[in-house]
Amino acid sequence: MIVVCSTSEILRKEILAKAGSRVQAEYEVWEKSGQNIYATSNGRLPCKKIFFLPWGSDRSEPTALKKSLSIFVSTAIKYAEKSGYQTIGLFFL
Repeated sequence: MIVVCSTSEILRKEILAKAGSRVQAEYEVWEKSGQNIYATSNGRLPCKKIFFLPWGSDRSEPTALKKSLSIFVSTAIKYAEKSGYQTIGLFFL
């Protein structure tokens, strides 16, 4: 499973382009649903699922940055555990 920061437009678009049209269509359905966490199939990527998770922080404030990264990573790990995945890759900008 890979975890992608969905709030990074550049990263999200790159991952969706590499994953292919099927994943792009799945993402569009999830995006219209109003939910802020999305899980799609793998498409052409060498993983089982792609998990889109929002992340944002005031990067100029180290304490807030550390806390927001901790929340991002722990949310990803909880989802992976709940879904039975043993490995994850995190991508965010």
